[in-house]
Amino acid sequence: MDREALQKVAALNQDPDAANNLKICVRSAGASGHVYASAIDKFVAHARNELAALELPGLTFCLVDGEGFAAVGTLGWADKDRQLPVDPGHLFQIGSISKSFAALCVYRLADEGEIDLDAPLSSYLPDAPLPAEPICLQQVLSHTSGLPVDAPAAFPRVPGERLWTGFAPGSRYSYSNTGYELLGMLVEKVTGKPYPVALRELVTRPLGISAAGLREAIQASERAHYAIGYSPLDFFLGPALTRMPVGQVPWVNWTNPASCIGATADAMAHYVKYLLAVGQGRGAPLFSDATARRFATPVVTDPGSEGFGHASGLQASDLDGHAVLQHGGSMLGFSSHLMIDPVSGVGCFANVNLLATDYDPSGLVRYACKLLRHSREGGAAPTSPDAAASDHVEAAESYAGTYFGPEGNQFQLVARTGRLSIVADDREGRLHAARRGGFQSDHPRYGRHLFDFERGGGAVTGAWFGPTLYGRGAPVPQPIVPPELLALQGLYVSEDPRVWAASIVVQKGCLVLERYGFQPGKTSLERNGDYWHSTDAPCERIRFLGLQDGVPRCLNISGRPDLWRFDRI
Repeated sequence: MDREALQKVAALNQDPDAANNLKICVRSAGASGHVYASAIDKFVAHARNELAALELPGLTFCLVDGEGFAAVGTLGWADKDRQLPVDPGHLFQIGSISKSFAALCVYRLADEGEIDLDAPLSSYLPDAPLPAEPICLQQVLSHTSGLPVDAPAAFPRVPGERLWTGFAPGSRYSYSNTGYELLGMLVEKVTGKPYPVALRELVTRPLGISAAGLREAIQASERAHYAIGYSPLDFFLGPALTRMPVGQVPWVNWTNPASCIGATADAMAHYVKYLLAVGQGRGAPLFSDATARRFATPVVTDPGSEGFGHASGLQASDLDGHAVLQHGGSMLGFSSHLMIDPVSGVGCFANVNLLATDYDPSGLVRYACKLLRHSREGGAAPTSPDAAASDHVEAAESYAGTYFGPEGNQFQLVARTGRLSIVADDREGRLHAARRGGFQSDHPRYGRHLFDFERGGGAVTGAWFGPTLYGRGAPVPQPIVPPELLALQGLYVSEDPRVWAASIVVQKGCLVLERYGFQPGKTSLERNGDYWHSTDAPCERIRFLGLQDGVPRCLNISGRPDLWRFDRI
């Protein structure tokens, strides 16, 4: 038992700064003889700084090794309005980390001889609207199936009402929630039980995770056990960055295996410890060691990936020379991240009750893993990351200047210590890179679209904002827009809070899709018969529907619920 860690935790728990609401428990149920007191101290200090700097409501976390040590803690508010601290018993939604649970279900069934991981999915789900191309289970598990990201698995609203593939299954990687929804259907078919029941019997109960600490489905009857989920107020229609006014998100009942789990930090500590064992080739109590090794082995489809890819429900990547397994998760009002380092024998998990487009706790988790590794192996101590790293823009000074629109409107970009600000209408806002291309801002006027910069002769010459081209230093002629593309421009909003909204604009003579909500980005669209698609996302199919005088009234993306044209005031 790390007595120094226990003493440190006791001091942390008695911290007079009530705004942090710190609660932390350290336990050692095995033979761990490592001293983690300094790691815990530094991690908590950084976590507090991150919550304060980014104005995050609350946090749950766990730091684990493979020998029985676990530090489990909570910080901040479960309910900002009522000033209720996060409690160790509060559930947080873990989003797509749920996929690794679904993968464990499938692997356990395979280990018991109930299914074959290399068999076509259609052999188990003959009535599902699957594509004509055979897709094997392992391809679905590793996101190499070619299935779209979020098409409804049972009822895709597309011509023919069948799913499709964007490339030959097994030939490349493309993330698919649809695939994991199909795996849930497979588990139900083989076990004859609803997926949440099968998950509890196959995985969570054998791992000793208590029913109080983990819910296999998100349902309103248990809403009181969850922390409140938050997002910026204009999340669905515009900028959604940290340090903006926030509100409670809508509650959505959810049983999709891709993202259906709610859990406490203590439950996740048990889970991280098991995944760490699997990463080291030990499968008990769920399956054999050989099955564990296959579960943790990444499928590599990109020759430039240097051996990393996606395993079953977990992404394989590198952390300072160590092969690690990790996954993030996002739900309405929650963002989480998990990482295991089998070489060092440590793992970490963090979850915040805020969903914003410029933040996830992956940096927090990477730092935690580095701290634990340092406690075990020595070497150079890891440096605490910048809590506001998302604000940094590479070569920020190269964008600075005044940009002029076609009707006398203008804005100024100001570079200060690696950060960009946008000044217009006597107001100032932030500007920084979006995760999937373009730049986003929280300026009242310039938050509705993403910025995309034009370059010439090695310098920035202008900026696209929606359909408008701003010239750097002087106005520039606006490109002529074909009428058939102009008719498609607009903001399309869904009545389903999980689908968010999409903005369609014309830039450089091409139709461009800007997705609002989680991880906004820009992608150019090309016509392909009766639908549009992007070379960046070949699995998605986009259709404009309900034409009136050539203007569509709704937009359908890969058979999901329609997004309706929304005319802003």
